[in-house]
Amino acid sequence: MRFYKPPKFKLQAFLLSMPLIDVVMNLIIFKDRFWTDKWVWLVSFPLIFVIGIGSWYAHSVYEDFIERKFPEREFISHSWIRTSRPGHEYQPGR
Repeated sequence: MRFYKPPKFKLQAFLLSMPLIDVVMNLIIFKDRFWTDKWVWLVSFPLIFVIGIGSWYAHSVYEDFIERKFPEREFISHSWIRTSRPGHEYQPGR
């Protein structure tokens, strides 16, 4: 079984955004306890980060599968990525 290796830019984007998402989620869940309770940092922060890694990886694998299965389709959610690569220029109405 081969594991999917996501592109470097996706990994970098995830690693830059996940700590911010993690802090915001913990602030919503724990409010002021986030700053004072060490168990929030020792348990909740890593747990949300690990769940985020799993979710992100599953999404990346599924996205790659769909793009390989339907190569002729231009997916709207990722058109900004394709515009920066040669041969994938955006063409309205396609």
